[in-house]
Amino acid sequence: MRKIVNRRLAKLSVNYKVILSLLIFYFLGEVCFAVVTDANSRSGAVQNIEISSPQQSKGISSSVQQDTLLGLVGQLKSFFSWSEDKAVALELDGGPRVFRGNGTYGFALDDNTRVKLTAEYLRESLDFDFYSGDTMQWVQQGAVGASYEYLLKGGVIKNVAVGGHYSHAQSKDLPNIMIPESNGGYLIDQRRIAGGNDLNGNAEAAIQLWKDGVVALGPDYDQVHYNTKYEIQDGQNAQGLGGHIRLE
Repeated sequence: MRKIVNRRLAKLSVNYKVILSLLIFYFLGEVCFAVVTDANSRSGAVQNIEISSPQQSKGISSSVQQDTLLGLVGQLKSFFSWSEDKAVALELDGGPRVFRGNGTYGFALDDNTRVKLTAEYLRESLDFDFYSGDTMQWVQQGAVGASYEYLLKGGVIKNVAVGGHYSHAQSKDLPNIMIPESNGGYLIDQRRIAGGNDLNGNAEAAIQLWKDGVVALGPDYDQVHYNTKYEIQDGQNAQGLGGHIRLE
């Protein structure tokens, strides 16, 4: 969820925290690959869970990415499927300015029906621009989501799905700053980071155009409510209808 602030891209500063984070995620990745004997290169794709595929029962992978806002971020992903109709995917991201934990549980009700439940916790250190100057602050949010998928066999349309998610970002009050003026008075900068709630709903249909090509498309609806305390000029509550398309 986007906050009502003016973010600036943080400059990357290589220090002991960055080096320590890289070493930790590299070590975790090496240990996980040594323990899980049948881990393979496909185990990192945990966001699209194929519940009915028994060939890949478990796997763990690690990686390091460069983020323009958060710097270096280490990722540890795992996937476990203890039967043909149940699977769990876990993801842990960490760095000097971010911590993220995500868990997804997917299961099949029958041969044609799949359900996926997801929960996530996110904590980031971001740069907020106030009248009195910039400040780096840790902010956090939690989110839950669910999706329902029905498989269609023998036709051009492969499956239809509906889903949605809800996320809540906490607000954060900061101490006021007194700014002296030329006339001898003071201007009070009332600083507050506004969190809010985001409610999303979506639908999707997957259409097979050729043997190995599937296009998934559908509408999205998003409603954002900001927990504001003071009057603001922009960034008010927003809602709207959109869409998405994906080629696999």
